[in-house]
Amino acid sequence: MIFYRLLTNKGASCHAKIWYEGNYSYLAFPRANLTSQNISRVLKELGSEEVQRHFFEGYLSSIYGDGGAAGILVDSTGVPNATKMDITQISNHNGDISREVRLIYVIDRDNGMPIYFRYIAGNIIDVSTLITTVSELEQYGISVSRAILDAGYFSEKNAAELFESGIPFMTRLAPNKTVFKNAAAGNLEGLMSQKYAHRYGNRLVFIKKIPVNVCGHEAYIYLCIDEDMYLMQHKKTILNALDSKKDFDETDAAIKRLGVFAILVSEEISEDRLLPMYYTRQHVE
Repeated sequence: MIFYRLLTNKGASCHAKIWYEGNYSYLAFPRANLTSQNISRVLKELGSEEVQRHFFEGYLSSIYGDGGAAGILVDSTGVPNATKMDITQISNHNGDISREVRLIYVIDRDNGMPIYFRYIAGNIIDVSTLITTVSELEQYGISVSRAILDAGYFSEKNAAELFESGIPFMTRLAPNKTVFKNAAAGNLEGLMSQKYAHRYGNRLVFIKKIPVNVCGHEAYIYLCIDEDMYLMQHKKTILNALDSKKDFDETDAAIKRLGVFAILVSEEISEDRLLPMYYTRQHVE
């Protein structure tokens, strides 16, 4: 809440009560006097960069002590707004167009604690922010021991940087990536076999491990088909093809890609551990 205050440095303190009632100080100091003229001074001090830096040094030290090693989950989200700030820009994120600021958020994979966030202009794409995020974490004494990323953060440049930094990583691949297409070619046939079947909760997922070379480094793509997603999309695809009288070959080619997704891992792991590890990303969501 130090970062979320409705006051400007030169503004009046008319919202001090809202700020006070919305954070921990309401419980810590139940008899706080909100009528004092010093409220503006105190809130201005709380909002200073020096206090913020001091807070984060103490906060991160309380989590990691002298170790400072963390497996991280990285994600970003749009903060749509109609302000005239320079950082409010038009964003095209997965086809959704909006005027927004983007908030990058990092949490510790093991304890779920937030350890980093920053805002960037809405028109900056995720893939261009990863290296800066990792670098700034290191400046705070956080040595990244593993990174789990969404598909929007994958690029050959980012993968090369992570390999060179010795940071193991796991990321989902967008279907338009060359490394995804190459792995899928010739490996989808026969994938929906008991040989590759794995249970993940109530889901049935077929997983095939494929060694690949990424930026000159050995890595692994786990090619997966989600049975439920396949069945749901299969019916929809056939019905759409009948309604629009599509070519049979075109429809059959589309069916082969239904329910397919791929996860790239820099270090080999067992198929049974793949999805439980990757879906810890839901914590940051």
